[in-house]
Amino acid sequence: GKLFEYLASATSIVSVGPVDGDASAILKDTGREAMMDYSDKDAFKQVLLDNYLRWKDGKLHKLDTSILDKYSRRSSAERMAGIMNNTTS
Repeated sequence: GKLFEYLASATSIVSVGPVDGDASAILKDTGREAMMDYSDKDAFKQVLLDNYLRWKDGKLHKLDTSILDKYSRRSSAERMAGIMNNTTS
C-alpha cells in the first residue's frame, strides 16, 4: 500500500500510529524513522522541526532503498513459490 510507496520515495517519513503494529515493524526493519504514538505530540513536533532544519540546511538526503527488495512483489512471489514447493514435495 501507501507505506511501500513512501518507502520507495527514499525520503524521510513522518509516521504516527500504533507503535507495535506492522507498519512500525516495517519502518524499523527498513531503517527509517520510528513510528510515533498518537499521543506523543512532543516527539511529533521534534521530528517535524528536525526535518525542517535539515531541509533548510540542505541536509535532507535520499535514503538507501536496497533493503526494500525483500518487500517487492517478485521477492514475495519467490518466497510463496518456495513455501508451495516445500509443501508439495
